Amino acid sequence: MFGKPFWFVAVLTVQLSTAILLLVMFKWKVDHSAAGSPHLLMFLHNLKVGAHRGLALDAPENTLAAIEVSKAMQADLVEVDVSLTADGTAVLMHDETVDRTTNGSGLIASMTDKEVAKLNAAAKFRNGTVFDFVKVPTLEEAALLIAKLNMKMIIDVKWFEQRTIDAIVKLYKDNPNLYRTAAVCSFHPMVANAVKRQDPMIISGHTWCAGMFSQSSCTSHKRRFDNNVLHYLSIILERLYIRLLHDVVARYTGADLMLVEKQSVSKRYVEDMKMNRLHVIAWTINNPTEKQFYSNVLVCPYLTDTIETEARQGEKPSQLTRDTCSVNSCENG
Repeated sequence: MFGKPFWFVAVLTVQLSTAILLLVMFKWKVDHSAAGSPHLLMFLHNLKVGAHRGLALDAPENTLAAIEVSKAMQADLVEVDVSLTADGTAVLMHDETVDRTTNGSGLIASMTDKEVAKLNAAAKFRNGTVFDFVKVPTLEEAALLIAKLNMKMIIDVKWFEQRTIDAIVKLYKDNPNLYRTAAVCSFHPMVANAVKRQDPMIISGHTWCAGMFSQSSCTSHKRRFDNNVLHYLSIILERLYIRLLHDVVARYTGADLMLVEKQSVSKRYVEDMKMNRLHVIAWTINNPTEKQFYSNVLVCPYLTDTIETEARQGEKPSQLTRDTCSVNSCENG
């Protein structure tokens, strides 16, 4: 998650400090009674399959083309990642840099809107289907398309910044349908708190995984630190944070959802969270057998990178074709 030990310790300190502050500063507490439970029930109704980054294995991630593919593949929801440009515009981008997914290079936060508009978000997509120029969309463009397609949305906020929160809250104000069709989630505990404080009707959630501090990534068992002291310290702090997240932070931020890496999801966990008025969404489930387990046994919605496998097996009738993409999302920006 973080490159150097210094930054790791700095960010971890912020996370833990936030959790502790939320415990002792009662003025930050968000009343669950104002959290808009009817909207939450509508959001959760018939929610089974979510498209992670817009089915990142089936289409260029975080694009309008991916959203349309998600609809064609019959996903119920699209999860997108939000970053800010140098001009303060909220756009869809998972990483801090544009290098991995586009033909450009550099920090998204250092690029103007005009520079971002020139990027081809399909430049490095290599999974069978050929896409032409696909632009990096704004959050508003994505939200409007998702609403038009009658789908739901999770807005994943990668870094806590007040400008991002303000942009999201404004998006909800301008598009009231989002109160029942969209949620805001993040690894950073302040995000849920910030959106709820500005607008208690917004559905919010916390994202977490085992190993989020001690491993190189959520899905890898590789140690983040070679140094044993740092490694075991990170494990201790990680367990403390996860405990605080469930016992304290979620309660005081008024969160509605827990987005949990699949290895930490069990029947008991799902039931325990419901007892605490929290609803679980698992990520990222790509194996067809695992998908059946999460749907039929755990009765838990999940995010996936692909529905193409099910389409080939006949479980999903829609087929991914070039015609899936509209002119606006796949041609010349």
